[in-house]
Amino acid sequence: HYGIRLFGTSITWLLWDIAFYGNKLFQSTFLLAVLTGENATLTQISGASAINAFVALLGYYAAALIVDKPTIGRLRLQQTGFVITGTLFLICGFLSEHLSSRTLVIIYLGSSFFGQCGPNCTTFLIPAEVFPTEMRTVCQGISASAGKLGALIASILFTFAKTENALFLISG
Repeated sequence: HYGIRLFGTSITWLLWDIAFYGNKLFQSTFLLAVLTGENATLTQISGASAINAFVALLGYYAAALIVDKPTIGRLRLQQTGFVITGTLFLICGFLSEHLSSRTLVIIYLGSSFFGQCGPNCTTFLIPAEVFPTEMRTVCQGISASAGKLGALIASILFTFAKTENALFLISG
């Protein structure tokens, strides 16, 4: 009876963790791609990483403010976050050679904001709410396990990605 819900919560957690953990495990590669490439200094990479973490934190706070609004809710927040974040990564993947470094940084920061204000907030909330009490922990655990599988898939896929564009496309 709850199979479709379990599939939905598991697949969204798996897909999000592919993008999220791939992005975080290979953040230095992403930052080199959106900055000046191999010529980026350690100071530039560290600064960009700190700004990215701050923007992500703002996204998480924004999610906390709007997740319970009746006009938004968890499902709409998750769907919107997935669409925006995926679109931003696809733009980086397909157009990175045609965009300035500044534009790529803004898009990358946008993906961090909307990733937090969306899937990263909702992938663990929704499974805790859509199942009856007697099966909630089992279904939450199965969904979370799917997410950990996504993290494993990300570490494998991103290791074999040959170009920065491929990293963005896998995330999108």
